[in-house]
Amino acid sequence: MITIRKAFNWSPNGYDIETVPAGAHETLPERAVAIAEELGLIEEEPKKKSNKKARDK
Repeated sequence: MITIRKAFNWSPNGYDIETVPAGAHETLPERAVAIAEELGLIEEEPKKKSNKKARDK
């Protein structure tokens, strides 16, 4: 799952312009993801904290 912080425009073919809305997306074209990364628009998923104390009991 990819989470976009802010909507952005991109062109899949150099002619047409598509808007990728902010929010969670199951899939996006590879180039759209690369653009979002370059723009710093991909929200990092929080790392799950290890529940070591619960496991050690």
